[in-house]
Amino acid sequence: VCILLRLLRKHDTLVVSCLEKRGSETFETPREEVGETPVIQEQRGLLTTELSNGLIFPLVGLGVGNLQPDRIPSIVSSAYEQNSERGPLLIDTARASNNEHIVSKALVDSDNAEVHVVTKVWYTHLGYGRTTMSVLDSLKALSATSKNHSVKLRVTVLLHWPRCDDNIPWMHCKEEEGTLEERVKWAGPNPLLDRCCAWKGSWNALEDLYDAGLVSAIGVSNFNEQDLNDLLHHCRITPHVYQGSAWTFVFDKNLVALLRSRSIFYQAYAVMNGVLQRGEQGLAPIAYNTMKSVANQLSEAHGTRYSISQLLLSWLVQQGVGVIPRTTSLEHLSQNGAPGISRVPTLSDEHAASVEHAVKSLLEAKTARRELTRRIPSCMKPCGQQLVGTFKWLNDSHSSS
Repeated sequence: VCILLRLLRKHDTLVVSCLEKRGSETFETPREEVGETPVIQEQRGLLTTELSNGLIFPLVGLGVGNLQPDRIPSIVSSAYEQNSERGPLLIDTARASNNEHIVSKALVDSDNAEVHVVTKVWYTHLGYGRTTMSVLDSLKALSATSKNHSVKLRVTVLLHWPRCDDNIPWMHCKEEEGTLEERVKWAGPNPLLDRCCAWKGSWNALEDLYDAGLVSAIGVSNFNEQDLNDLLHHCRITPHVYQGSAWTFVFDKNLVALLRSRSIFYQAYAVMNGVLQRGEQGLAPIAYNTMKSVANQLSEAHGTRYSISQLLLSWLVQQGVGVIPRTTSLEHLSQNGAPGISRVPTLSDEHAASVEHAVKSLLEAKTARRELTRRIPSCMKPCGQQLVGTFKWLNDSHSSS
C-alpha cells in the first residue's frame, strides 16, 4: 500500500490526455533491413541473451497462459527437472490468465533456481493507477515462490495490448469494463475513454515500478509500428522486451528493424499454432515437406533425431528471437523445452534459407485460404472448396519456384 501511494503521488492525474500534442518525431530505421542479430550466449547449458539493461534472459521458455490450471504444476515442475544444469528457467503467462499463483506454488520446491516469469497487464487495466494495481496484484500472486530463498525470481511485465479494439471479434470492450471489480474502477478512469493514449499512463507506471526495483524488466506486446514509435517518443525508459506473433517477425520487417535499432528483444508467440499446425492441416504441403526434409538432413548429419518443431524453434532462436512454446505433453516438452532446443546444431545458411521460405509459404497460405473461404457464398461452398485446394496447389508451386 505504501508503495502504491508513493507511486500515485508522483502523478496528480491518472489520465494522459489525447489532446496533448503528439510528438512528430519518429525513429527512422532502414526499410526492409532487420538490423543486427542479438548476441546469443550460453549459461549452464541453455541459450540466453542480454537485455539492454544487462539482465541475462533465456531465449527459450514455457508458455502457460492458456493451459488448463490442473496441468500447470506438473508441466512447470517437469520443465524445472529437465533443466539438469539448473540454467535459468523462463515461464510466460499473463494477469488475464489468472494462473500466476499456480505457477508460483509449482516453483516453491525448486532448489537453487533462477526463474524468469513474464506476465502482462490486460487492456482493461490501462492507465497509471490501474496498471500499478495490476502489477502489484501479479507480484502478490507470485509471492509464494519467495518462501524458497534459493529461488531467484525475476519478473518481467509487459503491456499486453495498447488498447481494446472493437474490430477484433474476441475483444468485448464495454462488457469487460462493466464486469470489473469496483476497486479496479476506483484505481483509475475507464481506458475506453482514452483509447489512443491510456497506455502512456501505463508505461509511466511500469517505469516507476522498474525504478523502484519491483520488476526486473518491462516491455510491450502487440504494439504496431506507429504505437511503438509513439512509445519511443514518450518513454523515459526504452522497453527491454517486445512480444509479438511469429507472423509479425517474419513479415513486418520495418517493425523488427525498429526494435533492433533500439536494442529491444523480440519474443515470439503463436509459433507452433501459427506455422506448423497449418502444415499438419494440409496447407502448403510442399513447404511443409521442405521442413521435414531439412529436419531429416540435420538428423542424418548429426546422428540425432530432430523434429520439425525443434527445427522451427531453433531457426528463430538462432536469429536471437525468444520462443515460448506451450505444451501439456512431456515428450513435446523434452523436445521443445530450453535444454532440447539448446542442443540443436546451428543451421547452415542454406538450411536457414529453406526454413524461412517454407515458413513464409505456410503463413501466407493460412491467410490466403481464410480470405478466399470467407468470400465464397454458401451456395457455392462445394465448388469453393475445390478452388481452395487449387489455390493451395498454385501457392506451393509458386513457393517452390
